Amino acid sequence: MDEMKRENEALKAKLRSCSTLNTIYHETQQEIARLNQLVISKDGIITELRARLGKYEKTVVIEGEEPYIVGPSKSLIESLCKEICKLKQKLKDSEADTAQRLETSKTEIQRLQEKLKEKDQEIEIIRERPEHEKEREIQRLRSTLAESDRTQATRAVLCNSLAEEAEQLRAQLGATVQVCQELLGRLEKEKNKSVMADQRTQANEMKDSPEVPHLNVIISKLEEENDQLKKRVAYVESLNSKWQKYDSSREEYVRGLCQKLKESNGLASAGPPLTQTSASGNVALFQQEIARLNGLLQDKMMECDRFWHILRISNPRGQTENVLRSVQDAPSSRRLHIGLKKVPHRQTDTAEPLRNNPPETSSKRTISNTAPQGAAELQCPRCLTTYDDDHTAEYLNHWDECAKL
Repeated sequence: MDEMKRENEALKAKLRSCSTLNTIYHETQQEIARLNQLVISKDGIITELRARLGKYEKTVVIEGEEPYIVGPSKSLIESLCKEICKLKQKLKDSEADTAQRLETSKTEIQRLQEKLKEKDQEIEIIRERPEHEKEREIQRLRSTLAESDRTQATRAVLCNSLAEEAEQLRAQLGATVQVCQELLGRLEKEKNKSVMADQRTQANEMKDSPEVPHLNVIISKLEEENDQLKKRVAYVESLNSKWQKYDSSREEYVRGLCQKLKESNGLASAGPPLTQTSASGNVALFQQEIARLNGLLQDKMMECDRFWHILRISNPRGQTENVLRSVQDAPSSRRLHIGLKKVPHRQTDTAEPLRNNPPETSSKRTISNTAPQGAAELQCPRCLTTYDDDHTAEYLNHWDECAKL
């Protein structure tokens, strides 16, 4: 009702402006008539002046010369004629402009009058509406408001419960990572012990053999390879520390998503049907995230079981080549461990588009989960850019830049 009153006032203001334009148009018509009278009077003056000019012009004849006419200069007369032509052209232009303005103002006045009539009819219809319909409309609005409040409360409860469950899963994942690191440390210690024992036994057995220099060269090479493997282990540990930094940045990203969810909850009171669909979409997203974290936890447990199996079947008295091969497999397993940890952040980045088409994107996400596990390349979890082992420095720089975003 208030909006219609405001529109009615605006239409009345436009009508007043059009009436002022109409008065201005009438004034301009009067001004044009006055200018026409002025032009007619000026034309009469010009004709009178030309008649006088004909009287004042005289022909002078001098002996020995040609006769010439004495009178006012032609340039003055031409300038006066040009000025009169300019004034007439301005008069015609002003008449055309005023006619065009009059037409536009008339059409605008008619349109505004029709719109004013329509608004008056709507106001009359609203006034004639019975009271029970108004009460019914008020009751409907109150029910929609209560429904939106209930959906917001349920959404808040679901968000809190899912956030707690996600924190528990993160804690379990951190515990499994620590267990895996401890198992890797034990495995390396056992392998180092087996290597040292093998070297001692071989040194004791080959002290009196003629191949001692050759064996010493082999031992030095093995020591160099062992140093290289230690460097690779330190490098993988540095990668793990950088992954922890990346995980902290991912937690900040999750906090940002929670903040966006709270903002969307604040805007949810504007449209109740839209809030219901968005709430169901958010619940589905949280359920998918929980299922993904459970799958990742199972993968970590399977990896821990594999390391335990390696510890059980490792032979401390085995050959040196088998020990080196198992030590070389440790960094590759660590890379596989990092590849498994790279998937969640990509899924959190793709959590927002899942509101539009969950089935298609979920299938794509499962493919992206399985693809990095079998690959031997280093892959960025945010933009999925791959690097080989020869460009690890570029991969780390790219990883730090993606983590800062």
